[in-house]
Amino acid sequence: MAEEAKIVETSVKYEGVFDFKQLYSLLADLAISIGYGIEEKEYTQKEGGEGTKVKVEWWCTKKIDDYTMFKIVINLEIERMKEVEARKGESLVKVNEGSMMIKLKGIIVTDYADRWETHPLLKLFKGIYDRYFFKGTLEGYKKRIYEETYGIENEIKSFLNLRRFL
Repeated sequence: MAEEAKIVETSVKYEGVFDFKQLYSLLADLAISIGYGIEEKEYTQKEGGEGTKVKVEWWCTKKIDDYTMFKIVINLEIERMKEVEARKGESLVKVNEGSMMIKLKGIIVTDYADRWETHPLLKLFKGIYDRYFFKGTLEGYKKRIYEETYGIENEIKSFLNLRRFL
């Protein structure tokens, strides 16, 4: 059975004016540009008295080798989203205003194809492989998914004009 290890979890909170369509495109472009495939697990949009509530969940996956896969889970929740007009240069443009929370989780999935689970002897070798041979490689992978997850977070903050730290 594939094993998942959560390596990093971070979030971005924002309240103010933003462009939802551009943010959505930015997130997709960021994931694709660093080699991830995107599976949209959830997209809901509910109209309410205070505005629109949007919830999006993506599972972004990238196969690293035959044994390891990276998964970045992106959860985007927007509340009280309304359409407003903002001045951009000399013209007025329609943008959105509301409160949002973007959560990112960086996960390493090992034995994602369940190749080591087919036989009891292979299960034993998997434990030995993980403990003695894969340990050094896993440390490098942890650093890599950490950097990729925080890279996405920094791009989101840059888009929203927030402070960035790495």
